[in-house]
Amino acid sequence: MAMNKSLEKFLRKKKRTGKDVLNYRGNFEEKSKALRDYCTVSGLAQKDELTEGVAPVIQPWEYLHPELAVSARYYQLCVREGLIKQNKIAANSLMSSFTYNFILKAQEYFSLQRYPIRFGRERERAYTSHEVFCIVQGALLGLTCHTDNLFQMFSVGYQKGWHNRLHGRHMDFIILLYDRYKGGALAPLDCPFEYDDIIENWATTDLNKVTEYLTTLCDDQVVQAAAPPSKGYFDFDNGEWDFIPASALLLLKLREFSGLANPEFTHPGFGHLNPLLEIEQQPLTLDPLLEKVVQRMKEQGFNEDDIFNRVIEGS
Repeated sequence: MAMNKSLEKFLRKKKRTGKDVLNYRGNFEEKSKALRDYCTVSGLAQKDELTEGVAPVIQPWEYLHPELAVSARYYQLCVREGLIKQNKIAANSLMSSFTYNFILKAQEYFSLQRYPIRFGRERERAYTSHEVFCIVQGALLGLTCHTDNLFQMFSVGYQKGWHNRLHGRHMDFIILLYDRYKGGALAPLDCPFEYDDIIENWATTDLNKVTEYLTTLCDDQVVQAAAPPSKGYFDFDNGEWDFIPASALLLLKLREFSGLANPEFTHPGFGHLNPLLEIEQQPLTLDPLLEKVVQRMKEQGFNEDDIFNRVIEGS
């Protein structure tokens, strides 16, 4: 009965989302202008006075967080809108959101690695749980190396408390599932962990079991996405992923990568999931603005390969 009520709320909420992209576009255009300005001047117009004199010195491109984050969110809202209206994932919008997220997370990882040196402690609650879902973006696009890099950041952050979470454990599930896919044994923060059975048996050949797992993940997401913000389900409270079954899609995709069969799966809240995996793989492609931004960042010392491959002493 409770699930039926949540599903009704979920579907009503889904029908009311038609103007989210349009409503967010003004914010997106404002931040895009700021990114264009960054490409033509030495840095951003405003900096935090509280960080003056901090060592190691804070680089100009470390201040780009809101500009990159808004663009990543805008394109993910476009993915969401396309899925609701056309029952498919728009590969171009997904690529745009992922690339902005990837550069943003490289920038964040750089800052978080240096935070203990600069301020004498780890930066707790640096990012909200739903930000981990860019791992799902990368997996769906088939960008294995870039997804591995993001997983590296999030697995480190998971152990150091960089994330902000309250209720709901889809963030944990995504990190732990990807860890098992990579052959790891990362321990969940909660014991017992509500998705332990799925995590430990994700590669089962029993398709009935896989169907049970997918149903559990989708049912839980429906309940959490339909809940009011006061419930603290941070995974789905910002609107980017509430109607996209990220955890279930990641389970299906990682099984596909591993050469395992998948059941055909349909859910009353999300529809037929299997066709959503059919995204043509392509190399990482930055849009013209982001390409210019990254070029400018590199002129100021940014290097995503060094960031993901370097361990900072004392971090």
